[in-house]
Amino acid sequence: MVFMRVSNSTCVTVKQTTQCYNVSVENAKKVNKVSHLEPVTNKCTYVLTAGECYDTTAEVSKVTTKDIHIDSNQNCVALAATQCFGEDAAVTTLPAVHRKADGNCVNLSATECFSGESDGAVAITATNAAKANGTCLTLKENQCVEADAVKDVSASRVKKANSECLTLESGKCWNGTTQTQDALSASAHLHTTTGHCVLLEKDQCYKGEAANDVSDVQARKADGVCVDIKDSECWSGTAAKATSFGEAPLVFKTESTSNCVSVSATQCYNETTEKAATVNANQVRQDDFVCEYKLEDNQC
Repeated sequence: MVFMRVSNSTCVTVKQTTQCYNVSVENAKKVNKVSHLEPVTNKCTYVLTAGECYDTTAEVSKVTTKDIHIDSNQNCVALAATQCFGEDAAVTTLPAVHRKADGNCVNLSATECFSGESDGAVAITATNAAKANGTCLTLKENQCVEADAVKDVSASRVKKANSECLTLESGKCWNGTTQTQDALSASAHLHTTTGHCVLLEKDQCYKGEAANDVSDVQARKADGVCVDIKDSECWSGTAAKATSFGEAPLVFKTESTSNCVSVSATQCYNETTEKAATVNANQVRQDDFVCEYKLEDNQC
């Protein structure tokens, strides 16, 4: 009997009674106690016990192990040390494809690494990074991975969300929220231990590697750094200065920064803008020199 191979359309001659056509390997194989001849089709059928597969090369049955797996056709799939069983075949391992203890493949996503301890894929976290070969590398909170080596973070070496190290450019800090390098400024200061940005709100100043709230006794300098003042003082930009509420020019203290605002005899202090404003028909000065709006119903 002659069969045609599906893969390349070549012919295969199968001897009657002593051979059968093995569809998996597309070749004639001998009939034996495990590989039987199906009389109608002359194709091979296997008679196997549980946990066995058929070795089409040796033409014998074998017990499945971590190195010998059974495919959907009941054939044996032998694995090399650098292979795993996946997609019904032997698959070469890669950084994204690893072999478990039982020989099966595990496919890693971009946010996973392979843990030998867990014998599977685990999530990449601040304390669990991925090496170049896809295996996990255990880290401390203040460590990152660089060229498969553990490094301590510093003012110039920061830890990204995937635990990889990044060397900061000069004049930059690391914004952990946006995962970007931000330019240093009055509102963005460098944490000298972690390299992260210490971001300041309008009413905050930088002190002790952290954002501190401005208060009656702590003002914000132009560079964003905190400066200590007295309750009766404000920050002029270069030095502490006493506030004044007698005769003009008056010196007000802003609520947001505790900076000084000088108000002349023709001005009032606008508490909304925290600036000196010109007195006019819609903005009048109260006895304490604070501005008050005088508006019609159709004005704002």
